Amino acid sequence: MRASVDVILVVRQGGEHLSNTLRAIGNQSRPVGRLIVADTSADSTLRAQIKPALDEIRVEPEIIDVAYNTSWSEAVEEAMAHLFPEGQEIPESAWVWLLRDDIMPHPSALEKLALSVEVATLVKVAGPKQHVASQPTMIREMGESITRFGERMPLAEREMDQAQYDRLSDVLAVGEAGMLVHAPTFDSLEGFDPALSLMDGSLDFCIRARLSGHRVVVVPRAIVDVENGLADWSLRKKLSSTRGHYLARKAWLYRRLVYSPVWALGPLVLVAIPWSLLTALFHLVRKHPDRTVSEVAAALGSVLEISAVIRARGVLSRSRTNSWAVVNALRLAPEDVSKRRGIRAQGNRAIREEKASSLLQPPAMPALAWLVGVLTVVAGMIFGRWWGASALLGGGLLPVAGDFDELWNSAWSIVPTQLGLDAPALPADPAHFIFATLGSLTWWSPSTAFVWLFVAAIPIAGFIAWWGFSQVLSKAWSTALVSALWALSPSFLIALGDGRVGAVIAHLALPWLFGAIVTAHLSWQRVGQASLALLVVTAMAPVLWPPVMVAVIVYAVITGFRQPVRMFGGFLPLVLGPSLLLGLPRFFYWWGETGGRWWQNGGVLFADPGLGVSFTPATWWQIAGGWPSMDLLGSLGWDTGTFSSALGLVLVAAGVLLVLIALASLSVARPIVGVSFALLGSLGLLTATA
Repeated sequence: MRASVDVILVVRQGGEHLSNTLRAIGNQSRPVGRLIVADTSADSTLRAQIKPALDEIRVEPEIIDVAYNTSWSEAVEEAMAHLFPEGQEIPESAWVWLLRDDIMPHPSALEKLALSVEVATLVKVAGPKQHVASQPTMIREMGESITRFGERMPLAEREMDQAQYDRLSDVLAVGEAGMLVHAPTFDSLEGFDPALSLMDGSLDFCIRARLSGHRVVVVPRAIVDVENGLADWSLRKKLSSTRGHYLARKAWLYRRLVYSPVWALGPLVLVAIPWSLLTALFHLVRKHPDRTVSEVAAALGSVLEISAVIRARGVLSRSRTNSWAVVNALRLAPEDVSKRRGIRAQGNRAIREEKASSLLQPPAMPALAWLVGVLTVVAGMIFGRWWGASALLGGGLLPVAGDFDELWNSAWSIVPTQLGLDAPALPADPAHFIFATLGSLTWWSPSTAFVWLFVAAIPIAGFIAWWGFSQVLSKAWSTALVSALWALSPSFLIALGDGRVGAVIAHLALPWLFGAIVTAHLSWQRVGQASLALLVVTAMAPVLWPPVMVAVIVYAVITGFRQPVRMFGGFLPLVLGPSLLLGLPRFFYWWGETGGRWWQNGGVLFADPGLGVSFTPATWWQIAGGWPSMDLLGSLGWDTGTFSSALGLVLVAAGVLLVLIALASLSVARPIVGVSFALLGSLGLLTATA
């Protein structure tokens, strides 16, 4: 029997995509019957927009206005009601071709689909091969199946079309894009489930068709180009990976509740939330913290839709005539599931690598090797005499605990009596945990680790600075220059000479923090690095807490518009949380000592770890010029004599020149970059002079 095919076209946004779809419908090698256009765009100019396309096709569309927020399944239902009014018997030869305004079928698509159902009377649903619209040789989707646990699994997804699947025919399900469905069967199965309007709606419908004794086939020679997924198209925007994971998990859990035996429904509802918590913990361990919240939210959402579950179970029981054996025969075997998941993981890895490669990082060799080598020579000239010492003493340095046990015991509390102060023991300070970790590297003599740190600090600073600044610089020479300036910064050299171990470690970690934050959008591993780096920086230099916190929040706000869930739900709490948590004992002690008078003794809260070192505060212009002390070489133990005055003039001149160059660079940079660095520099100057 020759099929009579009518088209239901659901419009979301209209525009050029809709015109192309209408032209593609008019150019079909097999003419269509009626064309029902369900308009959900709420655009009064839609008819005027598509008039040129309508003049080119041979069929007059019947446009029905549908509410703006109407879902795909509801829009199809309204179009079906218009096509086959209530009380009118649907002819057995009636078929419906389901399209969206972002789908462009190839000229022979309908002919191939109709031929496949006309030669096999048991086939009631046929789906085309979907291509990616922007990459016509790429398979977007071609048939669907499920795992033994009911999870949706595409049979072909994001692969080059080399006709490798062209022998595929009988499948468990097909996608809704371009689906050709028998109208009486669609009516008897009560259409798509409204609760699955964003995800898995076609999969659920095809499973019910299979359980009703009908066949579902995919037709590889029928091709449609698809612009977006159903969820993206329905919500009129590109979904984030977190939102996509939420919708997929919610749809899967919902279907599990619908398909389960009666006796298993109650236990599944009860175990859904606890199981989601365990799964969320698993995602956290696997370094996917963005999936933890969506996992629990999906479980809550599916459980709260219990009324929709009961309705869907009723629809299934009314239409089902076969056992689940017909579905089980078309499930993917475990080995196939593992293979496809491996392919998907490789694809995701390739996407991450492509994103990472978009950052034009400079080649490390040979510039990095030369940088570290030169800085090592400089460090040897300045601090070589310290090599071989068992401990450093003087300035802010004292020998640490004599053995491993004492080292870690001191990490849990600070005993002021050891410093000649008559006061009770203070709570643990996060800096002591870092000191204990560093001292553990030379457990036989913990003080030796600090000797090694000070001797090798300059090349280490250059190495870390290269990694941090290479995340934003693309030239090797500029990265090496900036890294060398950072490693030979006067404030850093003075901190080394004065034995300010906290300032030294903070200086080493700041480029690490910078590089991790600016690339935090690439991976959760970088977010973890930023969290650790911030912990080190704020523990070693508590005075940096305010500016660093402001910088992190501002960065999250600027970049959060593209990934709001990731930045505000993941980045901010994960980066700031550990440092805040470990700093609470220090804060509570300070708050208790001040009696709530927070405006007093603020310097105690932000004091550097270690012994206090007397100094003469530098003026703001000295700090802005980068030279907090004119006696730089003297602080390192060098006797400069009368040379110090001339050296001071040279250093001041160099500092002024660098400041002028920096100010000039802000005026020629992109506005957002210039403003950001200007604010950052002002914040740093304010912090240094406070």
